[in-house]
Order: sequence, then structure tokens, then C-alpha cells
Amino acid sequence: MPLYRFLVGGWNRVDVFAVGLWEQTIALAPKEILMADYVSTFPLSTLYRFPVFQTREAYQSATGLEAPPYDASKPLKSWFDPNPAAIGSVVLYSHPIVGLDGKVVEEPLLLKVADAKAINIPPKAPGVPDLPAAEGEIPVPCRPLLATEQYVVGFGGIIEVRDATKVPTNSVPGGFTDADRSLLKAIGEKLGIPTQP
Repeated sequence: MPLYRFLVGGWNRVDVFAVGLWEQTIALAPKEILMADYVSTFPLSTLYRFPVFQTREAYQSATGLEAPPYDASKPLKSWFDPNPAAIGSVVLYSHPIVGLDGKVVEEPLLLKVADAKAINIPPKAPGVPDLPAAEGEIPVPCRPLLATEQYVVGFGGIIEVRDATKVPTNSVPGGFTDADRSLLKAIGEKLGIPTQP
């Protein structure tokens, strides 16, 4: 029976195939097929210009310095620029946002030099409620996109980055790539399922 008929042949067969797929995928597929060939979008955090510290302890561990006291009258800020390129007393950064038309646009971010160098991370501990911030959080500046990269809006309006050099070859929207076909054929052969050439 051809592999595609096996896939749609009934619930029992699909269940058996699904279990076999998970077991066999790990055994058959090299890591580069599982990761690089299938991943063409990446989180926005891959473009961050500076490290992000989720907690005061993470900041201290990375820098060796104790985080300054949290100031609830200022916005949260979990990153810092050690050497800001100042224009007078301010620094100009940019970060992407989703515009009113649903497309991603670069928004300028203007900070005072002192604010660019500072962090403002509230203390976090089990059983301690999150402390409110007066003005939300200052976004992390992003580096410029490379020629092969573009912003895309993912599920839930989350901004992601697509790298054209990582898009699978011979693919169609919602379809299979050559790597998919090879993997499915190898899985079918390993399970003893006849496949079409």
C-alpha cells in the first residue's frame, strides 16, 4: 500500500504511524534536517543588540555587579548599553512594532545617555507579587536586518524574523519539501510500509 494511503487509511493506522513517526524521526533524521531545514523563522530576540536580564540575580551573575535599587516611578528596563553612541545627551535606537496596517515598522527609541546605561529590574522571588511599573517597559533595541532577513508577524501578532537563506528548498505553502519526502520515505521503509518511488 502506498505511504499516502497508509496515512489516511484509518484511525488505528494513523495512531500507529504517529507513534512510529516520533520514534523513527529521532533515529533516522540527522540533527541538521530536524532543525536547519525546517526552521526559517526565528524569535525577535535573535536581533537584540544587548543581553536581556530577566532577574536582578541574572544581572549580577553576568556582570559581577549588584543591580541598582528598583525605581517603580520609571519604566522597567532589563538591558543596558555599556557604550552608547550619544548624539549630545541622547542615544537613538530602533525597534520593530506592528503598525496599524498589520505590517512591521521600525520605531525610533530615544533615550538619555544615563537611561541607556542603566537597568531597572524589580526584585522577583517566590511568593512576592510583581511590582508595578509606572510606564511599562523600555523595549530592547534591535540590530538592522541583514539583506536576507525580513520581519514577519507570527501567531498572536508576535514579531518574528525570517531568513531567506534558511527556507527549505522545493517547498510550496503547506506542502512537503524534498527533505520531508525523503524523511517520510525512510520512515515508511523502516516500518516496512511500501512507498511509491
